[in-house]
Amino acid sequence: LSYSRMVQIAEEIELWKDKFVELWPEMDIISIPSTSSTNQWLKDRRDEWHHRTVLVITDYQTAGRGSGTNHWESQEGMNLTFSLQVCPTHLAPNHMFALSEAMSLGVCMGLQEYIGRENADYRKHVRIKWPNDVYYADGKICGMLIENDLQSHRVDCSVIGVGININQNQFLSGAPNPTSLNIIMGQHIRRMEVLEHVIRCFRHYYQMIECGDFALLHTHYLRQVYRMQEWHTYVDGNGPFEGKIIDIQSDGHLIMVDSSGNEHRYAFGELKYIIQ
Repeated sequence: LSYSRMVQIAEEIELWKDKFVELWPEMDIISIPSTSSTNQWLKDRRDEWHHRTVLVITDYQTAGRGSGTNHWESQEGMNLTFSLQVCPTHLAPNHMFALSEAMSLGVCMGLQEYIGRENADYRKHVRIKWPNDVYYADGKICGMLIENDLQSHRVDCSVIGVGININQNQFLSGAPNPTSLNIIMGQHIRRMEVLEHVIRCFRHYYQMIECGDFALLHTHYLRQVYRMQEWHTYVDGNGPFEGKIIDIQSDGHLIMVDSSGNEHRYAFGELKYIIQ
């Protein structure tokens, strides 16, 4: 990691720090030049940052993780790789999916705001691919990993790791259909400007969780779901089929109808999207 790169993330954060403090005064902001995983960095320091709202951002994750065994590819200094720790006041485990909804909406609506300034038509292409990826058209622009600590039948703290492709325009890992803001807009993007949109939008939806407005949050989420009410090809344990997403339940299960009119209910990992 070069010294100039280490300075870059610190300087970017410093320039935008006042804006972040203004939009979320209780949030601690930590910038680190590199780490294996921002989620792991926070989890290793649970005691130090217990019950604090903490944003950790880095220029380079050496072992960024996605869901399951997936690896998140991110070129050094090009993208947004961060984790946000939040500690909900009274969130029961049966409402944990609300955190996934809030952050996926934060990214989705934040990106819609940002790219919509360039071209309003861009907005309609930014959608949430169940459960919490964010897509532009058929390209993946964001992935996230949410890890919750439970205590006494409630969510004690949640660490939400987010990777957003900003200025990277070559992807070498073989991951399917990646894209970035740079590819979409054809210009260099200021990372902190995008992050400010995302954090502000996330806080708006997180406040719905704190107020217990789960139904309202879920309604917002359903409006942004990729491929909702459209026929496409999918693969489940029985092989490929034509299906249409008709609902996502508040606990995160996806409801689909197949071409024979049969309904199916899927948990995350049980359904694969076929994207050309």
